[in-house]
Amino acid sequence: MCAVSKLSLPEQQGNRALKPTITIWRSHLRRLLGIGRGSPLRRRLRFAVLVVISQLLLIALAIAWLIHMIIIAVNGSIYFVERNPFILWIEVIATIFIILFATSIFITQLRRLGERRRDDEKRDGQN
Repeated sequence: MCAVSKLSLPEQQGNRALKPTITIWRSHLRRLLGIGRGSPLRRRLRFAVLVVISQLLLIALAIAWLIHMIIIAVNGSIYFVERNPFILWIEVIATIFIILFATSIFITQLRRLGERRRDDEKRDGQN
């Protein structure tokens, strides 16, 4: 006889509440960063995409810094004013997120430097 599995409803689970939003966001962030389970190819592909994004942000930062240096070289000084405090705080928050993102990618890269891959073990066995 074939067993049919039913989708369990929250009422059937002893009225347990759904996961809090913070836990859901944390699981999405862990999945995005490639932490936890998943196929190695998919995990490596996600990490490669994150590294490319991190490098693009670094290039954008370098270009912005170069533009500032050129303006200083031409005019002798540089002075920026943001009159709208809402836009200023959005820029500050975006900068903080970019710093946190780059730091997490850097830490993940450092951790992966010491990892042994399957093909490393094969090479060690042949030598």
